[in-house]
This record gives sequence, C-alpha cells and structure tokens, in this order.
Amino acid sequence: MAWDGSSRASLGSLALSLIDVGQGRSYPLAIAQHVGVPKATKTMESMTPVAKRGRGRPSGRKNHAKTAPTLSAERRLLQSQLHSVLKRIAPLPVKPLVGCEQKSSGKLW
Repeated sequence: MAWDGSSRASLGSLALSLIDVGQGRSYPLAIAQHVGVPKATKTMESMTPVAKRGRGRPSGRKNHAKTAPTLSAERRLLQSQLHSVLKRIAPLPVKPLVGCEQKSSGKLW
C-alpha cells in the first residue's frame, strides 16, 4: 500500500448504542455499513479568483429564504438510523437521548 496522499474508496460502519454508565456496558441498537467515496480534487477551472466588494449589504438586496442544507451520505445514514431507532423505542418508557431531543415536528435537528 502506497502512502502517497491520494484518497481511495473505503469501507466504514456506523453504530448507535445505548450506554449504561453505571454498569459500564453498551447496548447496540443499530449498525449500518457504508462505502466512502473519495473526494473530488479541485481543478484549475474551479479555482476562480473571488472579486472583492465593499462593506455591508449590497444596495437593492432583499432578505430571502435560506435553502435547505444538502446532507452528506454519512449524515443521511445517521438520520435514517436515528429515525428507525426512535420508532422502535417510542412505545417504551425511555429517558430522552442526550443532546438529541425529539421536537413536536418529528425532526431530530
């Protein structure tokens, strides 16, 4: 294997677990496997110089709605795993997950 700095496709896994700190145990709830895709390298055409402009908001500019963020493949996998785990444990009397409270809209974040 050459360590020349080039990126290659890789294989990874993502696991969600409940952790009992008192007993020092982990209880896996979901495990998924994904294949990483090497990132594209920048070409000379994509590296265009950015034009400088003055300070502040440009004149005639109005506020506009922000577009929805595009999630990476890993984040989409994590989101689908969290949704499936929450569906499975919804009828159980479980304390909320740390840092991930479910809001009334049903979205995680």
